[in-house]
Amino acid sequence: MTSREYLIRLKTSSNNNEKVISLRIFDDRHQSSEEIHLKSSINNEEFLINIKEKLNENIQRLKLHCNDRIFLESIQLTDLTTKQIFCFSVNDYLPSSPGDALELTEVQRNTFCEEQNQLQSIFQYDIRTKTGHQGFLGLKSAIKANIYIKFFDIFHQSSESIHLKQSRLHNQPFRSNQTDQFQANIKNKLHTLKKVELWHDGDKETRFHCETLEITDRNDGQIYCFQIKEYLHGNTKLILTDYENRRCLDHTSPFVKNEEVFSIASSFTPISTKKKASSIISSHATINQTLFKVRTRVGHTGLFSLGMGGTNAKVYIRLHEGENVTGDILLDNSLTHNNPFEAGHTDVFEIGISNLIKSPDRIEIFHNGKKHDGLYLKWIEIMNMNTLERKCFPINRWLDLNEGDKKTHVMLTGFITDESCEENEYREHHIHDQYKTEYLIRTKTNVHQPMNNVDSYANIYLKIYNTKTKHTEDMLLSNSKHQTNPFQAGKIDEFHIGSIHFMDDSIDKIEIWHDDKSDFNWFCQWIEIKNKKTGNIKCFGVNRLLSHKAIDGATKTTLTIHSHYPCEKIEHELQDLYDHRSMSKQQHYFSSKKEDFIKKYLITMKTGSQMFVEGTNANVFTRLYDEQNQPSEDILLDQTVTNKIPFGKHAIDEFHTGTRSNLSDIQKIHLWYTGEKHQQWIVEWIQIEDLDSHRTMCFPVNKSFDSNLNGKTRQMILTEFTINEPCSKISNEKKSLQLKQTYHVEIKTGKRGFLGLSPTGTNAKVYIRIHDQNEQISEAIELDKSINHKNKFERGQIDEFDIGSIQSLNGINKLEIWHDKSGIGHGWFVDYISITDNKTNEEACFFIGEYLNKENGGIEEKHLILHKQTVENRPCREHQFDGDELTIDETNPIKNLSSIFKQTYRIETKTGHSGLFGLNGAGSNSTVFIRIHDNNDQISEPIQLKHSLIHKTKFERNQLDQFDVGTREKLEGVKKLELWCEDDHHDGWRVDYIRVIDNKTKDSYCFYIDGILDDNSGLKTTHILLEYPSVNVPCSNEIKPFHTTLTKVTNSLSNENIERNFIIRTKTGNQVEAGSTTPIHIQLFDNQEQSSEDIRLKHHDHDKHNFEPGSIDEFKVTSFQPLSNQLVGIRVKHNAEKYQGWYAEWIEIIDEDNQKKFCSHPNVYIQILDNNGEKSEVIQLKSSTDHRKQFGRNQIDEFDIGSTKLLNGIKQLEVWIDGKHQGQGWFADYIMIKDNKTNEEVCFSIGNFLNKRNGGVTDNHILLDKETNDISCREQYIEKNDNDTNETRQMQAVQSINTSLNESVLTSQYKRTYHIDTKTGMKKLERLLKASSSRS
Repeated sequence: MTSREYLIRLKTSSNNNEKVISLRIFDDRHQSSEEIHLKSSINNEEFLINIKEKLNENIQRLKLHCNDRIFLESIQLTDLTTKQIFCFSVNDYLPSSPGDALELTEVQRNTFCEEQNQLQSIFQYDIRTKTGHQGFLGLKSAIKANIYIKFFDIFHQSSESIHLKQSRLHNQPFRSNQTDQFQANIKNKLHTLKKVELWHDGDKETRFHCETLEITDRNDGQIYCFQIKEYLHGNTKLILTDYENRRCLDHTSPFVKNEEVFSIASSFTPISTKKKASSIISSHATINQTLFKVRTRVGHTGLFSLGMGGTNAKVYIRLHEGENVTGDILLDNSLTHNNPFEAGHTDVFEIGISNLIKSPDRIEIFHNGKKHDGLYLKWIEIMNMNTLERKCFPINRWLDLNEGDKKTHVMLTGFITDESCEENEYREHHIHDQYKTEYLIRTKTNVHQPMNNVDSYANIYLKIYNTKTKHTEDMLLSNSKHQTNPFQAGKIDEFHIGSIHFMDDSIDKIEIWHDDKSDFNWFCQWIEIKNKKTGNIKCFGVNRLLSHKAIDGATKTTLTIHSHYPCEKIEHELQDLYDHRSMSKQQHYFSSKKEDFIKKYLITMKTGSQMFVEGTNANVFTRLYDEQNQPSEDILLDQTVTNKIPFGKHAIDEFHTGTRSNLSDIQKIHLWYTGEKHQQWIVEWIQIEDLDSHRTMCFPVNKSFDSNLNGKTRQMILTEFTINEPCSKISNEKKSLQLKQTYHVEIKTGKRGFLGLSPTGTNAKVYIRIHDQNEQISEAIELDKSINHKNKFERGQIDEFDIGSIQSLNGINKLEIWHDKSGIGHGWFVDYISITDNKTNEEACFFIGEYLNKENGGIEEKHLILHKQTVENRPCREHQFDGDELTIDETNPIKNLSSIFKQTYRIETKTGHSGLFGLNGAGSNSTVFIRIHDNNDQISEPIQLKHSLIHKTKFERNQLDQFDVGTREKLEGVKKLELWCEDDHHDGWRVDYIRVIDNKTKDSYCFYIDGILDDNSGLKTTHILLEYPSVNVPCSNEIKPFHTTLTKVTNSLSNENIERNFIIRTKTGNQVEAGSTTPIHIQLFDNQEQSSEDIRLKHHDHDKHNFEPGSIDEFKVTSFQPLSNQLVGIRVKHNAEKYQGWYAEWIEIIDEDNQKKFCSHPNVYIQILDNNGEKSEVIQLKSSTDHRKQFGRNQIDEFDIGSTKLLNGIKQLEVWIDGKHQGQGWFADYIMIKDNKTNEEVCFSIGNFLNKRNGGVTDNHILLDKETNDISCREQYIEKNDNDTNETRQMQAVQSINTSLNESVLTSQYKRTYHIDTKTGMKKLERLLKASSSRS
């Protein structure tokens, strides 16, 4: 096979000035040529081309598309080498949308296309009719008459009478509710059709009910659709003049509401008295005139739309185009009605005007009526019959001296193109019936938008994808009724669009593009999408030029990064994001076009169980090295072959890319990404295929990229690879060999409901992760093939699995489990999971006893993490208690619980009533917990009151419930009882009393309450501490008078050792999407290893959202757990959905009881400058080696750091804090740096606060010069704190050991390593007081 020359001949039927047809040729071995571009014109229909790609001599098929609408009849290829001829018949329009192509597979060999065309008449028409109901109730089968049709064009030429006889779809045509298709060949060529006559030869009583008539001109592809919906009698001809240039629908059109929406452009004329239309301005259009069709719609007004809206006055129009304007044109001869401009009528007029006006951009309309002779017009539509351009001018107003603005003469400037007025009217008023999901789209065009030519235009499309890979159709951003010329520089445009698909509120990505008609340029700054149903907003920053003239030549872009705030509100942040992107790409990537590549590659990459989270701005790069260590450019992996978002979980992505360097065989690759903290990504393998040499290299990876965790990296060099073996094959073969730990898993699916018949199983994919004793975590492991069952996870079934992990784990501490929700039902009910380590034979039991669903966790968006539970050397399956280990299942006898719990109790609760006659709601659906305090101040774990022994539904009004529970703490007696509800919906619970019975001693403890647990009423809290119980006294309402004093003490929660009051203040960052609309929870820790409960940060007096970007919020909270006066830490969490979060700058805790303030400490960053002016990367000082709480007052902290840059000495230091602090900032005495290689020790004195006033913050760094004297930093400050000197010497001794241990680790990662000392100082007043006390 060699390169070939072809002579290509096109046969078109339309004006094809400068239209480019793109062609690709395929042979019988499915080999493809490169894409060939043919510039078609009237005088150029033959092309001589040379195919560079090697093709066989037999052509099998073609693929074609065009940059604009063009009708192609045929395409003929002649192989100049073999003299073979290949003729492909087309007779269709070529697609112009990006990504679409017309594929031709029917080929005539060694036959000229002209000969093939001569076999057919060149004047062919396809005719489709839709017959309505024939006869009573549509039971009459067919019409007993012959149907005829006749065509008339705009120059009054006509066809012969055409007998519609042989239907191509049915043996017997014109049956009730039947669609028929006919082919008509006429002898003379017609131009654009003006009207059609339709009749039959039956008698007067014979009626033919025709709903629609569709005519397709096979010569130019023009379509005429006539909406009829009338009966045709035997003595009349139906004259049709009103048509739409679109296909009629076999079913009811979404744009046809009733018979009046499309007025029938017809008139019934007796055959014997038929006359030619006269007095119509355009009926004698000359060569110097342009024929227009004008359509008007008169509205209804008045009560029930039965009032008058028409007029008998004379109505005139003037057409404007630029500076050209017509004279007054009288609209008097309607082709559809004898009396024009009657209420509810659609009138059609034909006018002939000067050729100076071809596409009117304004219309004047007026009438000569007097008072009470007004006209209510809904719209006016004008169509050029030569170009078929249609413009609709909406009006919807009175032309009346007594109505509205009392004007009868108006100028219309707003119009809609490529859409009929009926379609626009329907879209405006019935859009809810047409679309299942509606959007309001706003776009902003950049002020630097390039100037387009006057005749430049394009269709702009949008496609939306949700997180479930479902997407909308291609949605056109067409002119709204408020915008006639969108996408102008600096302007914001609005579009109301919709999708016929049901789309949820999530958006994973969007695609936006234009079809690039006539060299159109669009510089889009941003696009905002608002779901009309939910009101939620997504803002996508674009800031790129969509044009063939752009650097990348792309007219289409895919966007994934978005914000939930309106674009106008975050425009400044979007600009920062653009700058960050452009800086990142300029630093790492040089964009080049594919045709510039010398070497081309197909890069395939497999992502593991962890992917990039949505909204990340991470960019993935690779650099290739050949045998001579010659590198390629930095290649950005962003556009996949399938144009999907890359690096999804378990996804395999392909990238067509290349390099301008002439590399030999690839020997190693450098892979990295630029991202922010907390960005994890696991890569299983990467495969490089050289498309020139057909050499495939597979590089196994199986490593985690992480920008935050120690021991993981954001870049790696890969040198081990295999040749010409696909990674997918190698991965499967070596998977078992890579496992470092193997396990045996046993899972029991539970039974629920009546007789245990409720659905509890699942068909979903189930995954687990194992957490070991050192907090190392395995990869995600799918529980795929059950050893003992073909269908796993069925009701009441125990399934077993043999699995493994590539991680070296130390024991089993926790289990993380979830499924992908692909099964049927509301979840999967799991009794327990048992995991046995095959190496140590350790069995870990995890009891669940719940459905894995959105509420309880255990789904992809909300993983369920379980702690290993104590089973006392018995297999998991021998335990029969509920998944909540603290709640005993009612089916278990109490006598067998001693092996599970050290103490068991019977809990009795009495729910009260409220309201008149006690009929108001008092029960609760909340989750209720208790915690027992014994006589020695020992406390049990939280215990949930879950399964009532008496009632199926617990805590109902006036109801007594009993629960069997247990604790693993060894308690003596019951002194106090904590009771609380987890209630986010203010579902208050009125409780009369709660009684605790110790099953061991048989003692009972009654705590009387008589209050409502509710934040907004009753006790004003959902968490109370009960004291002074009545021992061995029955609980009843009769004892209420004897407990009046005790009730007040109990309800007031006066125990000062337990109740602690705090004020918590938070600062939310200013970044895009820094805020949170989900609840934030905080937990406090003291210096005695005690902790508070989870405290929700929420105002009780209103429901407004807190944590807005840049805001400071304050909350008053109470803890009922014992805490000391010294807090040492906090834990913050939220229960947001996937991809949401909260960016907190600082959190301040104020202890109201002790008047103490605790604030989160700032993050300190440095950059080292060497003697050559080179800078290190930004280094955060974290993990002090000698203090748990770093940067404490008068404290020396030490850090071991490293730099990936090879620095020459230490000359200057740049230092700053990130603003996560309050007040005056961080007071630093000095920072000392020691180069571990040269032992050079440099001191930088500060002696001041780092804050906004003095400098040393994020937007105002301070630059320090090193001290020139030979005195170390510690010697300069030794006299200020003698005690600190002793501590320092001790820490130096310890540090010398730590440094020797860590130096080898740092050296392997960094080119330079350093030891840092920081000294946090005291304020001047504190120093004076300290000096004074030491002297005394």
